[in-house]
Amino acid sequence: MSQLDGLCSFIANVDLSDHGDSWSWALDVAKGFSVASIHSYLDLHILDSSPQATRWNRIMPIKVNVFLWKMALNKLPTRVNLDRKANWWAIDIPFCANLTDWFSWIDSSPTSAK
Repeated sequence: MSQLDGLCSFIANVDLSDHGDSWSWALDVAKGFSVASIHSYLDLHILDSSPQATRWNRIMPIKVNVFLWKMALNKLPTRVNLDRKANWWAIDIPFCANLTDWFSWIDSSPTSAK
């Protein structure tokens, strides 16, 4: 009987209503969800504070916007960035001393397009 008493005390403060269920956005319950509200939340709380705006240029394609954003954050997968982050690569090729040598070897390998 103690489990039943525990359950009853747990749900005693639950308020049930006859209204239909709805989705709500916790940042602005009165207005509901909007892209502008999440954008301002990200700008204020998540992103690093910088003088640059995080607005997208709507004239350019999204691919260009993402590329420029990654370039500004130095997150492009360049050889230098991959070499810096690729410590988990255990490349054990006798004639490749490091990741740069391995990339050179891959670039010089003959490939066939079918």
